[in-house]
Amino acid sequence: MKKTNVAAGLIGLAISGYVLVTASKFPENHSPTDPGAKFFPMIIAGFTAVLSLILIVASLLGKMKEEGAALSLTPGMKRGFIAIVLFLLYCLLFNKLGFILDTVWLLFAGMYLMENRRWVQMAIVSIVVPVIVYFIFAKLLYVMLPDGLLSFMF
Repeated sequence: MKKTNVAAGLIGLAISGYVLVTASKFPENHSPTDPGAKFFPMIIAGFTAVLSLILIVASLLGKMKEEGAALSLTPGMKRGFIAIVLFLLYCLLFNKLGFILDTVWLLFAGMYLMENRRWVQMAIVSIVVPVIVYFIFAKLLYVMLPDGLLSFMF
């Protein structure tokens, strides 16, 4: 478990470093009431880096409990890994499919993954929620969301 904790800590440090470098390139905001785009990513990356360092140091100093059981892939862990893959696929297809279509399949797949088998409810929620969110953000708040394959409609 010691090697696993150190590896997890190093991965956390690498991700934190990437987020810190990327967020540091965000434009400055000099408004006294708006913290700007880089504020929250920098805070979260900083916390992640600190926690990752604590995990590494505690593992190397032997402060962590050693568990005898080997790491096993439980059904919940499998669903978690599948959810991560689905979300990565969502990110990759976001601009091509557009917000609405991409979010429709993600919501449907997410509900299926969570073992919801009420097909009509899954279809209605998967279609209605992205359309409502799109119109709130794109038409009322003027936030640019990709239209993707549905660009002919908007």
